[in-house]
Amino acid sequence: LSSNVAARYDHYDYAGHSVGEYTYNLGLEYRPIKSLLFRTAWGTGFRAPDLNYVYQGIGFEEGRAPDYYQCYIDTPEDYPGDCGRGSRVSVKTSGNRNLEPETSNGVEFGTRGKFSNVSSYQATTFYNRYKNFIDMVTLVEPVVGTTGQYQAQNLSEVEIYGAEFRGDWRFLPEWSLNGGIAYAVGENLQSNVPINSVAPLTFNAGLGYDTIDGVWGARLDA
Repeated sequence: LSSNVAARYDHYDYAGHSVGEYTYNLGLEYRPIKSLLFRTAWGTGFRAPDLNYVYQGIGFEEGRAPDYYQCYIDTPEDYPGDCGRGSRVSVKTSGNRNLEPETSNGVEFGTRGKFSNVSSYQATTFYNRYKNFIDMVTLVEPVVGTTGQYQAQNLSEVEIYGAEFRGDWRFLPEWSLNGGIAYAVGENLQSNVPINSVAPLTFNAGLGYDTIDGVWGARLDA
């Protein structure tokens, strides 16, 4: 059984704000056998707003997007080949100098293991609770005739939890297949609305080659 403890202090000055916070991390690891490890960790977090979220000037973007559904309703005989360029939609973005720093408290549990052929795996579950979570928010929906508005704002209480799994299968001494899957849920606890910036499900896979002596290798990931 082994443990590690860490502490850190961060201080930021921006847009009239002078903020600082101590953060802490505690981790425990237990290895019952050489090829198997169990671990758990608890920690706090502190993040100041990105500078572009604070100081970004007012900007406008315009574009056109065909409404294929409305095109089908209006002229089904022309769908989808003659739906036109679509209506013009405009979007306004701006910085927010009132943003507060984000703080968090989280815990995770995981395991990691290896097999005799050097194949390996690792799995992790996590839960994080945030205060003043910084996220890009839609203030006005961008619809025809109305300028959409987006701005980074603080969400008072947010939770994000999920699980990850990664594996590496060495099917030949020099060749291996690796891949991972991650599932996450983010929710605004004040409005019970999902957090759009949290990807619910992601995959990745790759093929790797390493020389027996480990001098060089190559990897293709997707």
